[in-house]
Amino acid sequence: MFFSNPILRQILTATIVGLLPVTAGCRTLAPIYVWRPPQVATTTHARVALAPVVAAPELSAAIETAMLAQRPAARADLAVLTPMQLQHAAPVRLASTTGLASDLAALEAAKCAGADILLFGQVHSCNIDWSQDTAGTAKLASVDPGQNLLERLGLRSKKDAGYHIMLYWNVLDVRTGKSLGSQQFKLHSRDLNARYPDLNSMAEQPGLQLITGSARESWKAVAPYVVKEEVLLAKPVFQPGSWRVLRGVRAAKHGNWQMAEYHWQKAAWKWLPTPAAHHNLAIARAAREDFAGAKQQLQHATGPLSLRLPAETLVWLDDNHRMYHQAHRLDKPAEGWSFPDYVPPTQQLSVQQVNENDLPWWSGLPFSPVVNP
Repeated sequence: MFFSNPILRQILTATIVGLLPVTAGCRTLAPIYVWRPPQVATTTHARVALAPVVAAPELSAAIETAMLAQRPAARADLAVLTPMQLQHAAPVRLASTTGLASDLAALEAAKCAGADILLFGQVHSCNIDWSQDTAGTAKLASVDPGQNLLERLGLRSKKDAGYHIMLYWNVLDVRTGKSLGSQQFKLHSRDLNARYPDLNSMAEQPGLQLITGSARESWKAVAPYVVKEEVLLAKPVFQPGSWRVLRGVRAAKHGNWQMAEYHWQKAAWKWLPTPAAHHNLAIARAAREDFAGAKQQLQHATGPLSLRLPAETLVWLDDNHRMYHQAHRLDKPAEGWSFPDYVPPTQQLSVQQVNENDLPWWSGLPFSPVVNP
């Protein structure tokens, strides 16, 4: 009797349609770390020569020491030649590394040392306040790289120092002498906590903290690196298993993607119509670098309750999947990409100019159809 009444049937339909967006829930952002390829591509097992950084002697020695201490683990195959090794390999006997302050002299020394790539750096701006203890800073050039950085730097401790450093790096092909690419960045002490939270232990030494962070930024020129992004997650309301899904969202917001995946997997197993759980599971698999599994998981996020899921998730997954393969120099996956590669047009398209006098009289009327001459 209830469904035979057309008025009641219309009211029920309108109620269901009106509640559907509410039950679908909304979206929220969560932090995630993803890989990015180096700014300059290098061959496997390349020999990288580090030229003396053009800066004040104390600052140059501090940056070079930090560069050796912060060698990227993702490119353990790179053989790094120190400025001291370049000095000994130079064709002209040099008393110190200051003789390699020009790129031409550093290139000649890199050739003699058998290097493939030369990193030539210059400090454009820096306001680090050095300690007056010159005896402590004078040990920087001769100290063993394996010692603690805290013992090598005589930096004054200032929590509110507001330090900054601007570095320029040129990546040179030693064989041809041509530039393969360049990198310039300005790093401020206030940006370190968000970019490198593990360096908070150096907060009492802000100058040391900034130099260490700048060394990590410098290696991005030839080594893959990790960046922090924000990704959209589904946040359902009044759906089957929404409570469990929301617990996973809360864990992901705190960076605990393993716990988040556990909650979403529970929701997907226990409640069948949970597209939000499947969608978020795809992001969780991408967080542990399983992009192929993430794309397969995303295919289960379908149905009427998936109306408000982020539509750009597949694009985000495919883009970061490509970046991951480029960063680690991997071949194209067997299943291919979700979207085809961009192919530039082979020929220039020409546009024919239309003379308005050749158009029929009624083409000037509003809402008239377009006529091809």
